[in-house]
Amino acid sequence: MTENHDARERVEDEAPTPAAVMGGFQEPWVQMKYYSFHPCIYPGMIKAVSPNIPPGSIVYVYDKEGRPFGNGIFNPKARVPLRAFDTASRVLDFG
Repeated sequence: MTENHDARERVEDEAPTPAAVMGGFQEPWVQMKYYSFHPCIYPGMIKAVSPNIPPGSIVYVYDKEGRPFGNGIFNPKARVPLRAFDTASRVLDFG
């Protein structure tokens, strides 16, 4: 049996930090629930995501307090929805 659930549905009912709610995060964003420097971020490690992120998008990653954590590639339908490729206190600008 294969799981084909959206990662947004698997995120627990935790509210994102106030910075995310007030538009303080660069779009598209993913906020982590736990610190991890491993490149594979599983659904249980994700606190919140911005709405309507297309699969394969490069996203800004924020830590559990809402501070910039790095960047990654997000696919809400994948078993490992976030693949981090940069972990730094600054967030790269791809715009």
